[in-house]
Amino acid sequence: MLDRTITSFGLSIGTGLMLESALEPTEPRHDESREIPVNINLNDYKLHYFNIFTLARNVVNSISDKRVKDGIMNSKVLMDTIMEEVNIIASLYQDVKCKPILFIPDYTKLYKSMNVGKEAKLSSKDYLLQQYVISSIKNKVYDVSMDVLHNTYLLKPDSASILITTHIPVDLLNFNKLPNLKLLESHTGKLKDKHMWYGKLHPIGKNPMNIFPFIEELVFILGDKNVSQPMKLGIRRILHAFAVERKWSTFTNRLIIVQDLKKVPELKEVMKDYKRMY
Repeated sequence: MLDRTITSFGLSIGTGLMLESALEPTEPRHDESREIPVNINLNDYKLHYFNIFTLARNVVNSISDKRVKDGIMNSKVLMDTIMEEVNIIASLYQDVKCKPILFIPDYTKLYKSMNVGKEAKLSSKDYLLQQYVISSIKNKVYDVSMDVLHNTYLLKPDSASILITTHIPVDLLNFNKLPNLKLLESHTGKLKDKHMWYGKLHPIGKNPMNIFPFIEELVFILGDKNVSQPMKLGIRRILHAFAVERKWSTFTNRLIIVQDLKKVPELKEVMKDYKRMY
């Protein structure tokens, strides 16, 4: 058993706090005084996708012992703990209409397309954790007690109300074919629609980011703190100034943004080799 901070369901704290917004705790809460931000009726949703890399990150971040945390990716116990949590989540959803899906993405194509013309760094702790999970789960996929979607970065098109729990912002770009996709956020337990996802974009200094709709072209330029590296700061400042001038908002239509980007030589240049992936 991995020694870590858990809450509410025997789950690592980031995952447990998220599910407090949707389910009645089966075990003591880590913080009984914490105000739950929203009460979600899971019967209102068809599916709930759980990104396995997010579940893994939440397990790692729940470990307080730095020595254990630093060496955890050399240990079988991490994957065993992740799979244990997957099975707990599956059991929690047995009596609701919402079906949990374990999402095991393959971002290989995205890493390439989202970083064309950039100095992409694929050595972050998050990237290394993803590689650990991919290599460790190969023989465990068919032992999972919930449905699995893997070997793709795309979710299945669906017009129903869908939840996703992920810390990897490119997953949210699936809203193009899942118009009623909402993010149920780890740790905070907040429910966010696409107009609230601008906070997942890489910041431009202290400039407000709520002038940007969360669309693929802007994730490519601004970066997402994970798969897509940000363009050089000069380019992002040009984009911000232009967005202010054009009065963009989180509700601005994607087609307007795409046409606007062609009006600025520097932005048109960085977009010329980009191939849309969603």
